[in-house]
Amino acid sequence: MKRRSLSSLALIGTAFAGILSLASCQTDTGKTPVNPIEDVPTLSPKSETAVLLVTFGSTYPGPKVTFNREKEFFKKKFPDADLYFSFTSKTIINRMHAKGEDFLAPPLYMKAMLNAKYKNVYVQSLHVIPGEEFTLLEDYYVKKIYNVPLIDMSKEELAGRHKAVCGAPLLNDTESIKRVAKILADDYAKELEKGDAVVFVGHGNPEVRFIYANMKYVELEKELKAYAKAKYGSSNIFVGTVEGMIEDENRKPTEMAFDYVYDQIKGLTKKPGKIHLQILMSIAGDHANNDMAGTATEEDGQPLDIDEQSWLNQFKAKGYDAAARQPLKALGDYPEILQIWYEHLQEAINHRDKAE
Repeated sequence: MKRRSLSSLALIGTAFAGILSLASCQTDTGKTPVNPIEDVPTLSPKSETAVLLVTFGSTYPGPKVTFNREKEFFKKKFPDADLYFSFTSKTIINRMHAKGEDFLAPPLYMKAMLNAKYKNVYVQSLHVIPGEEFTLLEDYYVKKIYNVPLIDMSKEELAGRHKAVCGAPLLNDTESIKRVAKILADDYAKELEKGDAVVFVGHGNPEVRFIYANMKYVELEKELKAYAKAKYGSSNIFVGTVEGMIEDENRKPTEMAFDYVYDQIKGLTKKPGKIHLQILMSIAGDHANNDMAGTATEEDGQPLDIDEQSWLNQFKAKGYDAAARQPLKALGDYPEILQIWYEHLQEAINHRDKAE
């Protein structure tokens, strides 16, 4: 499996330089911006409230269904609000632009919403952990671009406007992690009862400074094992990542990659009858289709070493019967998971209301 890392310093530096990533939706005028990445659009509010959903993004067809499901879910929760949807990947924005679909970056949405004089701006992260992407969203896009200018406004300019709020990512707290563990383990009840193994594959952050965020995966794995053991009599349930760094028992940085999971499965007293691979990301995009469940053994006509191939291929090469449930199902496809994200946003709204 080839590594796809992202430098956080480069990303944040890029953001502060003004070449920022994210987003979706054309402007309300339907006109294509001259520069879809840098031009601030003019929005036409139909409500006093704007809701912005933020995810990494994808060019794959499958995730588009998930995106629509997420938008429909939140539109039902906020039926009177103007709903917007954004990506945090500049690469994906550019690829979609090349296909004729123009997107806006999140800081542009923040600036546009500021100019549109929305009274309420609710931003919900559809990220899984409080890592690099979420940190940039909350601390820069929401706080600096939107909230700081509000502080400098006069009472007349404010006219009932409130600070924007940002809902937490999925694995933000212990209660949410327990709920996610139950949802996911229950979805594999039959497999666990048979003694099969289930492997959840997340993304993670490769930088050491985001180890604290990656440790949410470790917490989830512990909850998954505890719940599955109590409910289904099996703790053959594991969590790994394609890029995450965590702390080992000696508090040293270590990769939570394929070998992290394989070593645990190899150490089981009884070999599992089958290994089921499940994506632990909001969508089933590139990582799900290639890094986790891909079948390619070569790239550009050149053979790939086995450790450069997918988790599926690697498990099979080690003598295991392995498969990924089809069609691939991501976190954003579970209504119960969407409910947790919604509750995080509602908590942020309630906290702001109490503070004001």
